[in-house]
Amino acid sequence: QALASARDEAVAPFAKAEVALLEGLVARASGAPFSTEAQRAIRLAREAEAVEILREANVLGYHAAMVDGDPHLAKALLHEAVRIRTRLADSLPEELRKKFLARRDLAELARIERILADEDAARAARSCDRCGQPQCAGACVRRPVRGDAPAIEGVPALRRMAGRDPAMLALGSAIQKVGQSDATVLIQGESGTGKELVAEAIHEVSPRRAGPLVKVNCSALVETLLLSELFGHEKGSFTGAAARRRGRFELAEGGTLFLDEIGDISHRTQVALLRVLQDRTFERVGGVTPLRANVRIVCATHRDLRAMVARGEFREDLYYRLRGFVLEVPALRQRVGDLMLIGSALLERIAAERGTPPKRISPRALEVLSSYAWPGNIRELENALRAAALFAEGDVLEAEDFTSNVDGLRSLAPLAEASSPDPDDSDSPEPDDGAETASDLFRAAQTPGNDGSSDPTPTDVVYAHVRSGVSLSDLKRTIERDCIERALVESRGNITRAAALLGMKRPRLSQLVKQYSFGGVSED
Repeated sequence: QALASARDEAVAPFAKAEVALLEGLVARASGAPFSTEAQRAIRLAREAEAVEILREANVLGYHAAMVDGDPHLAKALLHEAVRIRTRLADSLPEELRKKFLARRDLAELARIERILADEDAARAARSCDRCGQPQCAGACVRRPVRGDAPAIEGVPALRRMAGRDPAMLALGSAIQKVGQSDATVLIQGESGTGKELVAEAIHEVSPRRAGPLVKVNCSALVETLLLSELFGHEKGSFTGAAARRRGRFELAEGGTLFLDEIGDISHRTQVALLRVLQDRTFERVGGVTPLRANVRIVCATHRDLRAMVARGEFREDLYYRLRGFVLEVPALRQRVGDLMLIGSALLERIAAERGTPPKRISPRALEVLSSYAWPGNIRELENALRAAALFAEGDVLEAEDFTSNVDGLRSLAPLAEASSPDPDDSDSPEPDDGAETASDLFRAAQTPGNDGSSDPTPTDVVYAHVRSGVSLSDLKRTIERDCIERALVESRGNITRAAALLGMKRPRLSQLVKQYSFGGVSED
């Protein structure tokens, strides 16, 4: 009752911060959850510029984060408390400084600081489980042996983004720049391209990297559950809400909140998210108390949000709020030259999980795989490699390991057979530059009535693909996209010249360029 009375009478910012801190300390002493109270005390102390209260609130936040199992946030809050203490101590004369630091609360802070420092020193001095060297911090890489866990934890996300394609190099550079800002980021790309990995990379290079990275798949939850998941709920706010629950915005305090598949959220959720982006505040479901959102929001989608806005399916004001920075993740078919590099990295990870030596892709299998469109992108490639590596007899994955064991790649079987080396010609010289490629042989082999004496017509080529299981509509889209891409490369990104090469009107080509998300183009 005394605290409630003090809260009602607190008018000045300093008094509000002091009462908030006392509420947090009382909640902790009584065994009740106190994370929200600690966050509120930190916010009010900052607003009141009450440095002593801010220091104590950060220590309280440290204890709350430890209780919640978030050591990264705990360490960040403790470091802030130590920084405030050191700044205050340095401003005092020597005699007063000693008395100041001898206070019980500051002695406790120094004790916690020593414990963390000892843990860090012990961790640094401990010999690496992998190379046996001290102070390695897991930076070494070795061949996995049976029983090892996948060794991708601790490896920066940027290093896990395999690829030398110019689009990927540009993406990596953009991540480094965008990471330094606190603005909202929208990551666009097809399903399976690695948008979540890009979000991890942004967080790791940002000033918030000491805070948590909290992920939410917006398409996996219905509207009511998603609102509760994002904003939390109060006890009794709906059937089954037996206790108060913190939402992802609260759990991501001081860090980054990654909202995957943002294009799938309902209109009601769009309104709630827009309010957070505008006011940086939110309320739990069933609650009335505004809570401060100290998070950076990173979103991802495979949908065309601009088209959804035009159809009235997505709020225009939210769309432009989300577009603080826009990053495009290229599809695998757009950087097929990275296939071997990506495949090798995935096979290393698969081998680490299974405790076996990593396998590799043969040149012939790579040629066959490179002819596939990979609609599922990296995710589909990883699934194919897992299946092929599991059933392959040797250490080298051949084309048949993919076409025999991966349903989606069975249509490539004729191409694999056509590219198979003739055992009778094993000692024959290498083909010259004019020799047919595997793709050429596949076209000839698939052309009805073609004995190899004449070239197949374009219709023969298309029909061969349709007969092999590729739908005509998908094939038309692939051909259209690839031809546009080649024309843009030949015209160095000039849409007017590319339209002339393709024999189409410039406005139509400009529309298709936007539809297929080509970058680096100019109108003139």
